[in-house]
Amino acid sequence: MEKAVTGNAEHLPPEVTGLCQMFFDLIAELSKRIDELTQQLRQIVRQNDVAKRLMTMPGIGPVTAVSIAVLAAPSEMFSKGCDFAAWVGLAPRQHSTGGRTRLGKISIPLGTMLCMALTGSGWGNVTCGAC
Repeated sequence: MEKAVTGNAEHLPPEVTGLCQMFFDLIAELSKRIDELTQQLRQIVRQNDVAKRLMTMPGIGPVTAVSIAVLAAPSEMFSKGCDFAAWVGLAPRQHSTGGRTRLGKISIPLGTMLCMALTGSGWGNVTCGAC
């Protein structure tokens, strides 16, 4: 797009080409910063065993893996995946007695970051047979 603007600069008002160049410079700066942050995330993943294991799962990338590794409670706290999903806020809590299952409310104790990371990777649509 930058080539299209510079190639047609004589047909465009100078204000437009100036604004476009400013936007192109901002995009280049942000792209550079995103690349730097991506490298930092990859370095964190290389050093964190939990994040490494999480990234072996389909749909889990560096951002989601690091988010889970940093924000989630220890896996020993959950007896099954449905309990983790309820803890994150992706599924309702279960209150079962005498073979009768009652679903509670969906809450997000971690805020929205981990929930957004998981739903953005498609895990919001995953269900397990035990739920």
